[in-house]
Amino acid sequence: MEIKSTSVLPSRYDDFLYAVICEDGNGTQISVVSALARLDVDPWEEAARLDEMIGARAQKRLISMLDRMSGQNWMDDQKKAVASRLVGLLPTSRARSNPMPGSEVSIELLVCVAIFWGFLLATAALTYNDHKTSAVAESHASITPPVQNPSASSDVRIATD
Repeated sequence: MEIKSTSVLPSRYDDFLYAVICEDGNGTQISVVSALARLDVDPWEEAARLDEMIGARAQKRLISMLDRMSGQNWMDDQKKAVASRLVGLLPTSRARSNPMPGSEVSIELLVCVAIFWGFLLATAALTYNDHKTSAVAESHASITPPVQNPSASSDVRIATD
């Protein structure tokens, strides 16, 4: 007989929820789902809440939960390491840490592109202005008759003796 799962709980959080946090005094592994249940917190709601947070905030929240749920004496480094590992298992955190190639653009690149386009626009504006100025000068030159030297005569006389 085949048994089908009828769970309506989102499976996207399984990696996070079933990750082992630590072992209790009896050698039993404590998972995130069991730790959250011990704190009387709905594991799937909390996973969704943590998944919406930025990594550092989610880590702080997990650290505070670790302090409350386990009777262990955690060192700060251990708590940070466990919280960091667990946050990395959340679907959104994984997507952030493994972006598609080219999907993450740095501020420096954006500034360089903005400077480049600014340079191009300034060059185009100056070139257009220079072209417009020379076109105006040429049109004035074709309208205005050339200035003649008043001492020079336009009549050419041929001397005959």
